[in-house]
Amino acid sequence: MLVMTGMLIPAPFALAADHDHGQGTEAAVSNLGIATGLISVGAISALMMGIAAAILIVRIRANSSTLSPMNAMMAAMAVAMMTGLIGGTVFGIWLQSLFYSTVIGVTIGMAAGMVAGQAHSWLAALDGMLSGVMSGMMGAMLGVMIAQDHPVIMILFLDAIMLLALGILNRLIRNPSI
Repeated sequence: MLVMTGMLIPAPFALAADHDHGQGTEAAVSNLGIATGLISVGAISALMMGIAAAILIVRIRANSSTLSPMNAMMAAMAVAMMTGLIGGTVFGIWLQSLFYSTVIGVTIGMAAGMVAGQAHSWLAALDGMLSGVMSGMMGAMLGVMIAQDHPVIMILFLDAIMLLALGILNRLIRNPSI
């Protein structure tokens, strides 16, 4: 999956050559601040998502023997859902290509779900992978559609939801009897 994503990532950047030279320099300069802010927020969000998901995946794998099958499946599904959703959304906003952002979002979500659930059982891994497929597709669609209408607010909203869900998941991992 990583090799496929590595081959597909450079292709959308070729789309940048297809831009309109008919617009004046003023239009390009006036949008520079918005684009820079969007890239910064998206990059920080992607980095935060990656770090939070990695920490939780390590904790899920370390505590897999104490988690019930349902808790392990929910943990794998939650990590995959949030990483695929945010990854697909951020890449959908950045790339404005439904195909590439879907492939990248699905790959991120499936990988996170598989790694999170595999230590407990292959059923938990499968649950995480299927959740990653669904969330990657939804995130890509959201990212492409929201790009013209408040993309920074949407990224921050998804980050807040992710932190809430992953905080609850962290509490579940510490005390599986909840």
